Amino acid sequence: MALDHQRETQFNREGQLRERKLQDELRKLKAFMNRDPFVLVLIDGDGMIFEDDLLRKGEIGGKEAAAGLWNGIKDHVHNSLPDIPSDCRIMTRIYANMKGLSEVCWRAGLVEKAGLIEEFYRGFTGSKILFDFIDVGPGKDRADEKINGMQYHPSSGVH
Repeated sequence: MALDHQRETQFNREGQLRERKLQDELRKLKAFMNRDPFVLVLIDGDGMIFEDDLLRKGEIGGKEAAAGLWNGIKDHVHNSLPDIPSDCRIMTRIYANMKGLSEVCWRAGLVEKAGLIEEFYRGFTGSKILFDFIDVGPGKDRADEKINGMQYHPSSGVH
């Protein structure tokens, strides 16, 4: 009977040590995940998602569009994801065939010259450190492919 008691005591002791070790590992993992949180927003921009008046403003409109999008993302994160700190970084990538989209906007009469759309891109990209318009070039579903490919990017998960 004393031997059974010793085994049970040893088993309990080992279980407590394993539990403490797992709790420590969990605490470290949570600290790692919370040390530099960010939100990643990926957008297919081939359908042009901004208001016409912003496009017509060129670079200034791009800056205004980035500010509006940033504020909208901040509000969404605050309301929908309360565990994410309010000071987290926001990384936004808009993928589009920039030359093709510029020509379409010009032909449709949304802007008086195609160059305004390029200025818009510059304003958007230059307004926030982690905001980028990315040219995917011509071709069907190129923006979708880039967005889908981001799931394999190291920044899209915790390791």
